[in-house]
Amino acid sequence: MESLHGKSQSPGVAVASRHPRKLIYELLQNLMVDLLGIVTTMFYWVRAEGDSGILKLPVFTFV
Repeated sequence: MESLHGKSQSPGVAVASRHPRKLIYELLQNLMVDLLGIVTTMFYWVRAEGDSGILKLPVFTFV
């Protein structure tokens, strides 16, 4: 949505459209870090609990 607004406005505002893109990149980076943490936690959990560890994973781990 933000990219559409940036193109519809004057050229001077197009420069400001870099900011939302930066924010999106930062958000993606944070998501990747979170996913890495979740995967690592799951990996160690499964190693500690054995094959049945996946079945015992609480739902809040994925949030």
